[in-house]
Amino acid sequence: MKFIVINRATAEFMDRCAQCELEIVPENLRKNGGTLNYHNLTYRSDFLILCMQGDEPVGFCSLVILDKQGLYVYQIAVKKEYQRMGIGAEMVGMTKQLASDLGINASAHVMAYNIGSQRTFEKCGFIKNIEYSSEDEYYYQYRVLVNELDSRKKD
Repeated sequence: MKFIVINRATAEFMDRCAQCELEIVPENLRKNGGTLNYHNLTYRSDFLILCMQGDEPVGFCSLVILDKQGLYVYQIAVKKEYQRMGIGAEMVGMTKQLASDLGINASAHVMAYNIGSQRTFEKCGFIKNIEYSSEDEYYYQYRVLVNELDSRKKD
């Protein structure tokens, strides 16, 4: 498997976002026939990390640069048959490295019911620092600070 990072400034960015939406995003997460998430990926994302098996994307992580949260994991997904193979952890690790390269923090929100995703972020050094709840959702914010990344590199 091969991992690649695509910047939104590249020509292939929109095509890859559409491919991820069609081939990876689970049916129950799609809205309006699969177009809403695609548009959110293309218009909200600044970077896309792809895991490729040959020419087929099997996982992706879309990233947005936000003022207060730094490099924010907007959406991460891995095809069901490729889950529990370390693909998500690799993409989260690449997110941390990209944040460090950019000199900004990294963060994500994870739904409370998504235990696997919580474990992945924690395994990759993200710290659960805030809990949120609304009428129908309960989730956590995970964060890693770039100065923590830089100090770990020196050790």
